[in-house]
Amino acid sequence: FNSNGKAVFSTDEFVPRLSNTDGKIKNYTEKKFYTDGNLEVLYLSQNINDFTVQIWIDIESDSTSKIVYSVMKIIPLFLIPILIFLFIFLLKITKKAFEREREFSANVSHELQTPVNAILGHANLLNRWGKSDEKQLETSINVIINEAHSMKAMITNLLQMTKLEKGIIKPQKTQIFVKEFFDSIKKEFKYEKNLEINFDKNISEEISIFTDKNLFHQIFIIAISNSVKFCPSPCKIELRFEESEKKAIFEIIDNGNGFQKETLSRVFDRFFKGDESHTREKGGAGLGLSIAKSIAIALNAKIKVFNEKTGGAAVQLEMSKYQEL
Repeated sequence: FNSNGKAVFSTDEFVPRLSNTDGKIKNYTEKKFYTDGNLEVLYLSQNINDFTVQIWIDIESDSTSKIVYSVMKIIPLFLIPILIFLFIFLLKITKKAFEREREFSANVSHELQTPVNAILGHANLLNRWGKSDEKQLETSINVIINEAHSMKAMITNLLQMTKLEKGIIKPQKTQIFVKEFFDSIKKEFKYEKNLEINFDKNISEEISIFTDKNLFHQIFIIAISNSVKFCPSPCKIELRFEESEKKAIFEIIDNGNGFQKETLSRVFDRFFKGDESHTREKGGAGLGLSIAKSIAIALNAKIKVFNEKTGGAAVQLEMSKYQEL
């Protein structure tokens, strides 16, 4: 079209001059434009000097563009339910994350409140009259020290989990000989009363894995400490090892009553203690197995718990023998 609006050249003299699109593709529809139908085109219009260049495709007559345009119309109909599903899905995830964080904050507050109350209670007691009573003075100081250590341990554990999950703690891979490692674990608990640790003495001394020794060792200490805490006396623990060409499986099995079935899915949750009435007297903040799971993830290992057929609790660690950490 020239500056007077007249078509200088056109493939379809009936298509009118449409508004400038500044080089963008737009859709134009005009009902009953033709005697036998509507005008429906995709067009692009651009001003060049005194002329307007206009290019269009008649959607009704061009089969390819008709298909494309029809699909473009249908796609939103499919997208709407998909978007609704994604919105509901993301909403549920967000809600779970929010509830988990809220529960975590509540648990931290609860666990810290107990030692803080004990410390404040004995400090106030000393401030009022306990300083003149040597026996009470010694008792209160011991309580304050013990509760402060409890708080420190809890904070240290939480910081360790955070560092593991954020990758701040980098595992250092070294060679660990399985039989030697089991023997060192047994010696470590040698003087623990009412505890017996056994393992298969026929394990070859040449069998080894590559992983971070300190972090790997910590998982065993957590599992064994839990067994000692909850098993009837005497506590008997069996360390098991199986291997395939690439995998190594370790199990720590005790002779206790095992995990309650309804709590098996939550034992790795932070601050989870199962039956509060049963665990209150045992102490601890319920962070042990949570830390073990964080360590396992850092070591590219899989950790799970289950009840042995004999009834005892079992912690299983599956890992690659030649881990790339």
